Amino acid sequence: MKQFSVIIPTMWKYTPFFLFLKQILNHPSVGEVIIVNNAFRDTPLIENHPKIKMLTFPENIKINPAWNYAVAHATYEHLLILNDDVVFDLGVLEGVLNFLEQGKLVMINLPHPDAPYTVTGEARIVKYQPGHRLYHIGCMMFLHRADWYPVPSGLDLYYGDTWLWGYMLEKYNENYLLENAFVDTPTNSTCGTFSDRENTYNRETALYAGMYKFYISQAVGR
Repeated sequence: MKQFSVIIPTMWKYTPFFLFLKQILNHPSVGEVIIVNNAFRDTPLIENHPKIKMLTFPENIKINPAWNYAVAHATYEHLLILNDDVVFDLGVLEGVLNFLEQGKLVMINLPHPDAPYTVTGEARIVKYQPGHRLYHIGCMMFLHRADWYPVPSGLDLYYGDTWLWGYMLEKYNENYLLENAFVDTPTNSTCGTFSDRENTYNRETALYAGMYKFYISQAVGR
């Protein structure tokens, strides 16, 4: 039976996540939930569930290193990398699981605030086309474990999703978007609390711009 390894780095900032975690654990398409605990002093009392794999650090290793570490400890071939401030319709999991195979990356595409349409919940997976408007695609990402290529060192808080998107698009010439699904997220509920957020963003923007082409060529063997 195909199942997901669900990867969730967290600092326990978003209260609705605690209740949603129970629903994730009980879903048949979920084989394990890997929680990267980036704030062990604030760890709440959560149930001792056989599907939970808790990876705890004495200090915050940030989101992109957390993804790299968790993927290395994943048991299942199919990955769902999820932000800890996202609540979504779990009914989409089976459809994505059936669609997903090596070489396919599916990211959520949330409606832009000024989008002229309303989400109906009739989720669909569409192939990305140039000009497609992308919005918060990194908060929910599905891929095959064999396709993971670690986010480069130095990119700790930003550009991990952009890196993965660019790498997969360069390697396979196609990416996919999950649209029209019910998703609720305030976005940035964790990184928005970091005091050095702006400086980190500026530093990582310059770093990413300078090394992107090199790392992509290395990753795809060109």
